[in-house]
Amino acid sequence: MLIYFIEAFTNLAATKLRAVLAMLGILVGTASVVAMVSSGQLATQQALAQFKTLGTDMMAVAFYSESASDTANKRNFDLKQVMGLQSATSAIRILAPYVMLYAPISYHGKVIEGSIVGATANLQAVIKINLGSGLFISDWDG
Repeated sequence: MLIYFIEAFTNLAATKLRAVLAMLGILVGTASVVAMVSSGQLATQQALAQFKTLGTDMMAVAFYSESASDTANKRNFDLKQVMGLQSATSAIRILAPYVMLYAPISYHGKVIEGSIVGATANLQAVIKINLGSGLFISDWDG
């Protein structure tokens, strides 16, 4: 057994440069793997932190339609049915149903294709909208 160690050290001493380069390659490879794993874990932690700031106990329910004629061919939900989701489970603290419709919009005589959003007051809290001016829709708006 001792002879194997003596032979190994003899070979390393005979090829010093090759041995040093091999050890350097092993160190650089190990360090790069550790760096990649660490950066992956850091990215995962940052993504989870961002999701936590959004709120994991809030829910936005969206219904999309390409045009006004598409809504006639699909099953309709009313606001009472959607709000029933919140009473079905205690995991949802805030529920914000909204609907988006794409239709022509006229502004100062110019017609553009735009989106119309119908929402409840809870949407501001769920998607964290900060208005520059004016007021967000409230439950008292009719």
